[in-house]
Amino acid sequence: MGYWTTDFLVVQRILAAKDIRSAEMAPIIGAGFKMFVPIIVILPGLLGLGGTAGKTGSRVGGRG
Repeated sequence: MGYWTTDFLVVQRILAAKDIRSAEMAPIIGAGFKMFVPIIVILPGLLGLGGTAGKTGSRVGGRG
């Protein structure tokens, strides 16, 4: 929770906004940029894991 409440970059964007609409959109836009890096890291791993499922020749449970 402390990470979200102390995000000074978003606070600076809100304080520097030209109007109320821009100030309201600042956290939403900031959250989109913050999710960009995890999506780039996690999505290819999930796609790779899904693409290799069942190609190892072994079964779940160790017998096989």
